[in-house]
This record gives sequence, structure tokens and C-alpha cells, in this order.
Amino acid sequence: RRPPRSTLFPYTTLSDLMELKVLIIEDDSIVAMDIKRVLQSHGWSVVGTASNANDAFKIAEDQRIDLVISDINIEGEIDGIECSGYLQKSFAIPVIFITAYRDTHLLKRVSDLDFIGYLVKPFRVDELEVLLDIIALEYQEQCKVSEKYTYNFKTQVLLYDGEEIELTQKEHKFIALLLKSNGSLVTYDLLQESIWNGEEVSDEARRQFIFRLKQKVGDFPIELLKGSGYRLQKPDSLH
Repeated sequence: RRPPRSTLFPYTTLSDLMELKVLIIEDDSIVAMDIKRVLQSHGWSVVGTASNANDAFKIAEDQRIDLVISDINIEGEIDGIECSGYLQKSFAIPVIFITAYRDTHLLKRVSDLDFIGYLVKPFRVDELEVLLDIIALEYQEQCKVSEKYTYNFKTQVLLYDGEEIELTQKEHKFIALLLKSNGSLVTYDLLQESIWNGEEVSDEARRQFIFRLKQKVGDFPIELLKGSGYRLQKPDSLH
């Protein structure tokens, strides 16, 4: 049900891994088609699209599923959170949630599940792509970032020439997000959702966070795209 464990080299693409299967739970057919198109362009297989919980349960009973992408508000009495929670409990499936707005009560309910992230409509394609790469590489443990840096996702240890660098939990999340994004853009919005759990973060607070991190890992290959976000520099762009 999961991608096979293996040594992770930088910028591994989804096409290098086994075909992963997705269930989309979305009652907006246009949004569902957009998600399906992105998934298929990245080598994922869509096993079905459901607009309500009952249809989702029927598909899950007949198909192997590696990922659920679910809108929180769907047709029927059972919403996307409860539906996804049932599927996760029954089949140990990771989840990406989609919502039309941020709501503290909903986010608290979502936090009880093992979800990879959530996207706020209208979401950007590259934000979905980053989350897909994170899931595809979820069980890949060791990442050789450069000649000097190595990161272990399981133990959350960043090594520089074999010496561990002490990082805060937020710094670990940021490093892991960059690495698992495979060089794709990690937007400011995605950082806010993933690192600060959806809390509003000022530009100054974000800059200070990056400044403190660079004090610890000055030559770590972080690239800033002004006005957009960050990404991991490709090896051929490093000096």
C-alpha cells in the first residue's frame, strides 16, 4: 500500500516510484477534474471520484488506495473529515484536505487525523504538487542533500560533515518540506499551513525565521523566490 523504502537521492521524481492510487472526494466536478488532471500528469492513478461518503466507501472497498484527497464540505450527512477519518482508520490512508475557507473548529477536527496538509480554494497547482511529492517520498528516509549535508526524515537529524546540527521543530519541518518538494516551489501560503499550522505569519516573522535558520546552516541550498516562496536549489545551480 505504500511506496517501497529505499535510499533517497535529491530530486527523485514520482515517476521513479511505483504507481500510486488516489481516491478523490469532491462534489464540485470542475475541481475534481482539475485535481485528476494534476494527479495523472504526475504519474498517479485515480481509482475513482466520489461526491459523497457512501460512494467513497464503495470505491474503497473494491480498490487499493494510497491517498485520499477530500473536500471538507461534500454532499450528504457525512462530511469529508468524518469520511476520511473512517477510510484512514480502516485502510491507513494518508489524506489531503481541501476547504473553501479557514475555520478554527474544522482545523481542530482535522488535526485529530493523520493528514498530510490542506489546501484552501482556489488552490495553486504547485501547492498540490508539493504535497503529492511529500506523500510519494513519505517513507523514503535518508536524503543526501549535497556533499556536506544529509538529512534523515525518520530521526529528524540534519548532519553536516557527519556532525548533527540542532534545529527547532519548525526548522525541521521547513527543511523536510524543502527536501520533499524535490525542487518545486514551496509557497508562503503552504509554509503558513505546514509550519505555523495555518496561523497568520507576518513577512518580518518569516524573514526572521529564515535568518535564524541560515545562522545555523549558512550554505544549505535554500533559494528565495521573492514574493513567492522558497525552493531547494538544484545541484547544477549551486556554486
